[in-house]
Amino acid sequence: MIKYRLYLKGKDFGCGTPTPEKLKAIQWGVEDALDATKYLLDQATTLGIDSSKLFIAGSSAGAEAILNLVFNPYKRKNEERYALFEQFRYAGALSFAGAVLDIATVDKKAWVPLLLMHGTKDQLVPFGTATHRFCKATDAGWMMFFGSHSIYEKAKKEKLPLRLYTFPGGGHEVSNYMFRRFSEMDAFMKGVINKKLKGAKEIIVRPRGQQLYVSPV
Repeated sequence: MIKYRLYLKGKDFGCGTPTPEKLKAIQWGVEDALDATKYLLDQATTLGIDSSKLFIAGSSAGAEAILNLVFNPYKRKNEERYALFEQFRYAGALSFAGAVLDIATVDKKAWVPLLLMHGTKDQLVPFGTATHRFCKATDAGWMMFFGSHSIYEKAKKEKLPLRLYTFPGGGHEVSNYMFRRFSEMDAFMKGVINKKLKGAKEIIVRPRGQQLYVSPV
């Protein structure tokens, strides 16, 4: 677990905050996650880390940070800063109520296996494609977000490894499942390490824990 800089700490992150300020806040999280990764890789021998089994995870703002690190819209402006990923890839990424800024960055070249959990009625981070906090076009903080289901649709089309746990009617509280849904996380990571995770699959979690598995066509 890392403690990353909160650019807008103590300030509103809603529709009244100008979009450039929001983007800077996300960028700070991305940069800090990158620096933490570099440290772990540099100290891998000392810390006994197998870098081929290194996963990254985050919830809510942390999920936005890790997804936008993996599928990085900032890289084009500073390729040297993110040169690490020319040689390194995470084993996988786990996102709880997260989204990317640019769906075009979600492609095979940058892909790592993904575990996503998201509520369909998330009031802060859209489940599909919508504006951040569902701001209006006239709001200072208007910007598009591409949530878990939009990422899943991209993975399904390209037949890329992904597991999406969809919670019908669920809100932003799903972001807390990073600290609760350990069995699903463990199964995902074991599936990746054992090279058994194939293709994109949506797992719809009904009330009372009943699950409906929806396989890709």
